[in-house]
Amino acid sequence: AYYKNVENAPLAVLLINTLLNLHHPLLNDFAGEAMSVCDTALFYHPENLMLRQKEAMIYYLKRDYVRSDSVYTRLMTERDSSYITLKYCGCARYYSRKWFDAIEPLEKAFEKDSSAYDVCLLLGISIGRTYDTKQAFQYFDKAEKLMEPDAYWSDMLVQFRAEMYLKTGDCNKGAALYYRLWKKEKTQLSWLQNMQFCYARDKLDEMSDENRQRYLFITFSLASEVLGKLEKPEHLKKYLYLHPILKKFEEEMFFRGVDN
Repeated sequence: AYYKNVENAPLAVLLINTLLNLHHPLLNDFAGEAMSVCDTALFYHPENLMLRQKEAMIYYLKRDYVRSDSVYTRLMTERDSSYITLKYCGCARYYSRKWFDAIEPLEKAFEKDSSAYDVCLLLGISIGRTYDTKQAFQYFDKAEKLMEPDAYWSDMLVQFRAEMYLKTGDCNKGAALYYRLWKKEKTQLSWLQNMQFCYARDKLDEMSDENRQRYLFITFSLASEVLGKLEKPEHLKKYLYLHPILKKFEEEMFFRGVDN
């Protein structure tokens, strides 16, 4: 029906919605087909609000967050203050790593729907990564109360809490959360690295015995995981910094008379 009347904007919007509902990033490219329909419809109706909103959403679903942000930003400058535009503009900016810029649209979206735990969570981490870790934890607490049992967002909440603890120097709390995540998904070596980097901020001889033991455990765990994955030699180069750390522990154990 659409291809018999490509100038029909409402019909184009219905077709785009149908294609996006069928889209799966791994199984098909219905988002690409939706973009083709949207481009044609925009040629005839370049100022159509719904078509431009769909264009931004298609970019978002295709993970082209920079272009998605660009379209959503133009819509907002033209006084589009709809919830979807505010939310996904903020999300696109977050995933583009423009955390400070993400705060304003996410705040406005959360004002419109204070039950949106995903908005609350991304707002909290955007604030925490830029200027206020204390306020980030406040949003995390709100998000936790709002969440339904959702493994994806629950794990993301734990990850963001851990990141903020490490940022404020509370390695023990942050490491405990990262370690909990890593036990569930051991392919994520970055979580072990984050823990290791936090403890590495202090000099070894200035650490408490407890933190020294934690630092050793995490460093050894990371080294063991890297070696256990039998990566190519060129992939191992980025982990060579672990060797002198473990060597230093070995020397300290020798002088203390501790058996291996």
